[in-house]
Amino acid sequence: MKLNTKRILLCIAAVFMLAYVIFQVTTSLKNTVKTEYTTHYTYFDNIKAKAYIVKKETVLEDVGGGTVSFLASNGQRVSQGSVVAKSFSDDEQADAMIRANELSDKIEQFEKIGSMSGGYLAAQAERLEDRVNEALCNYFEVTDGADLRQLSAKSGELLSVLNESALASGGASDFSAKVEQLKAEKQALEAKCSNPLATVTAPVSGYYVNMTDSLEGYIDPEKALELTCDEISDALSQNLQTKNSGSGKIINGYEWYFTCVIDEGQSEKLAVGDGISVYIPNVTADSVPVRVAALNHDRAGDRCAVVLECTYMTGALSSLRCEDIEICVGSYTGLRVPADAVRVVDGITGVYVISGVSARFKPIDIVYNDGGFVVAKTDNTNSSALTLYEELIVSGGDLYDGKVVK
Repeated sequence: MKLNTKRILLCIAAVFMLAYVIFQVTTSLKNTVKTEYTTHYTYFDNIKAKAYIVKKETVLEDVGGGTVSFLASNGQRVSQGSVVAKSFSDDEQADAMIRANELSDKIEQFEKIGSMSGGYLAAQAERLEDRVNEALCNYFEVTDGADLRQLSAKSGELLSVLNESALASGGASDFSAKVEQLKAEKQALEAKCSNPLATVTAPVSGYYVNMTDSLEGYIDPEKALELTCDEISDALSQNLQTKNSGSGKIINGYEWYFTCVIDEGQSEKLAVGDGISVYIPNVTADSVPVRVAALNHDRAGDRCAVVLECTYMTGALSSLRCEDIEICVGSYTGLRVPADAVRVVDGITGVYVISGVSARFKPIDIVYNDGGFVVAKTDNTNSSALTLYEELIVSGGDLYDGKVVK
């Protein structure tokens, strides 16, 4: 009898022990939370489109035979009557012309630097370091990108600022001998190319481009603001026939246009007169400032023709015709928060963060919702607001303010 009683008590104790273990495991599982940290984030609201670029262009007369030597770089502003190209009977003369022009630029740079006092350059030492870094970045950008025609100009800029830096640091003191050497080389080169077959001058003022694409004048820039979706789509379907052997062209006029077709819903983000930016990822990392010049809605109601006016020009932009673009209609900066971390407690939107060993609820102000994440406004004036690198509770059951989660 005593043995049976002992066994019964042992069984009861085992049951209680098992129940305790189950309780502890269940509690532990409930307190297990998944976390992520807040990060600083900027979301760009971009509309992607295929753009047809409309410019007022004057194609220069073809010089015919011979080797053409271009004296102006792409995107360079030229005045009416200025010489932009020459044609020579052979490559050697054409190369001599190019080299002579490069030497002219170097001579000008050395003479400019030589006229600067050592004291002035020493005072600019910190700024010179920044300019060297900027010139190096610009140089590597053209060597690593598609706009190789800008290589000579960027290398000249780099050489100039390196020479200034050398003079400021005492590494060089007099460039007069170098200038005389360059002048002698230039004079010898000019003697080789003194009789060109033809000389090309700019008939109008504008930006020079040393190639054509057969679509100059396909769309009249005077009618750009009236373009329809079908007209833009038709222009985009045309075949480019790039020609690098001619004399090039002049973009006359300061205004030119990006034209594209977007969904009607996306057009609601734009308004005529808005100053926005365009990105051309395949051409340049820099943004291009534009103004919304026209929004022409399609009769079917599902598309919109967008015309963006631009007055900004570079060598990379001068030869554009059909390009993939991204229209930046807005940007939102704040703290990136996973959507799963966002909760509504007593009608207040916020998140739970880990404070010590406990969960703490913090309200947030959502400025953008992507579906998978939100951008929460940063409030540095409020000590209880969500801050950078706080540990967010992304998943976890039965959360409440003050609950021990660690």
